[in-house]
Amino acid sequence: MTEAAYDWLRQFGKGRAFATKGMSRQTGNRVRLSKIDKMPGPKGRLIPGGILLWNINTDSFKDAVHYVWKVKLEIPAPFTFHTETTRDYIEHIMAEEKRRTGTGL
Repeated sequence: MTEAAYDWLRQFGKGRAFATKGMSRQTGNRVRLSKIDKMPGPKGRLIPGGILLWNINTDSFKDAVHYVWKVKLEIPAPFTFHTETTRDYIEHIMAEEKRRTGTGL
């Protein structure tokens, strides 16, 4: 399905939709940009119309959100949602919980 998504982005996504992916391991960055469609060679320039993939450290963003909810509760409305956001969606977000595994992560 990844290639199908990339094909769709190449055809319809320019300036409308962006390729994103959760990082598979922790890094020092919250977001890292990588080129999917690049020219051969050491410079690896992006092919015109090619895809840039935004790798997102979802754990880091979740930690930031939970920090604001836990520590900065005195700030009125630290987050806002679209008016059509359902209560079910908000409850799913609020149900998130960080747990330590046997490896300490």
